[in-house]
Amino acid sequence: MRLRNNSTQCDIYVDMPLEALLPGMALAALYSMARLYVLVEDIISLRALPPSAYDTVDWPSFFLHII
Repeated sequence: MRLRNNSTQCDIYVDMPLEALLPGMALAALYSMARLYVLVEDIISLRALPPSAYDTVDWPSFFLHII
């Protein structure tokens, strides 16, 4: 009951119907798990980078007109 009505005075006219609350909570949980999965996969994929990803860039060779 506390999930359906989070007003400070517990007004009965601001109750959220369960038909909207339960799918909303399920979608929010699914979205959170999908975002967490993408984050974990991104971090795991950092292990598979080629060694050239760690090469130092020689920036003056790109910006000769500035030097």
